[in-house]
Amino acid sequence: MKKPEEYIEEALKLEKYKSIYEYINKDLTYERYEKISKLYESAGKIYKSSNRMLSIDCMIKAFNYLIVNNNSLNYFELKNMAIEIAHLYKPINHLKSLEYYNKALEFCTIQGDINGIIKIYEFIGEIFFDDNYLEEAKKSYFKIIELVELISYSFYEKKKLLINLVKYIV
Repeated sequence: MKKPEEYIEEALKLEKYKSIYEYINKDLTYERYEKISKLYESAGKIYKSSNRMLSIDCMIKAFNYLIVNNNSLNYFELKNMAIEIAHLYKPINHLKSLEYYNKALEFCTIQGDINGIIKIYEFIGEIFFDDNYLEEAKKSYFKIIELVELISYSFYEKKKLLINLVKYIV
């Protein structure tokens, strides 16, 4: 297994190197950006257990390269990366965490991923609840209830979700 520094070093080399063919064929630039994104993401995942700030830094770089790579926007991947960054920020900076949850929410909306939207509103509600912004937390949880009514959750799934939400609303 590579060390995170090796992934970063490789990414930095790719950032500096631009083939003359990239001026002719933009797809080559997008491929390079995708490789850079994957390298930073790999480093970020390794750092996750040992250095939260370096993990965040790497994941943000990976996220930004993935966004710039508009040739093959993968909203599912962008959403997951935004959620991962938000989770990393959650214990240390709620505002940054909310910023990335909202980015993930945008990607879910573009995809029409109602289940993803519900889960993100749950994360957002937890942050508001933890920060004692109870009215904002309630708005998030009531939004979840509205969305659940739109989709065909089983009775068990609805019951489980409502039990989780009651602890925040009451």
